[in-house]
Amino acid sequence: EGAKAIKFMAWEQQYIDAITVARNKEVALLRRFRFYQKLNENLGRANPMISACGAFVVFALADNGTLSADNIFAVLSVFLSLRMPLIMIPMNITIMAQFKVSMQRIETFLLAPTARESEVLPATSDLVISTQNAELT
Repeated sequence: EGAKAIKFMAWEQQYIDAITVARNKEVALLRRFRFYQKLNENLGRANPMISACGAFVVFALADNGTLSADNIFAVLSVFLSLRMPLIMIPMNITIMAQFKVSMQRIETFLLAPTARESEVLPATSDLVISTQNAELT
């Protein structure tokens, strides 16, 4: 019935324009979300290498520029053992952000007002659909 009213009043173009604007906003938000998600994912994969390089720079500056092979291999073995936890940090940030949004939506739903008694059929009612003087075409 709603589509008939829109066609009858010749509002099709206005509705198409409004839907197009809303869809473009939605797509822009989705693109931005995916961009940050992939950036976060790639930073997580690069995190072990960046951390190891940073540790070598700090170690070299703190030790007056001398890096010995035993120190380099010890640091590399530590960062190899920390590889997966360093990759998981950005992924967990994304998961926590999604969890926060989900909890806000659940809270909004649970705190929404309930239907009034007059809007709900009694549980013992046999009435599901009722018509009076209806003309069906």
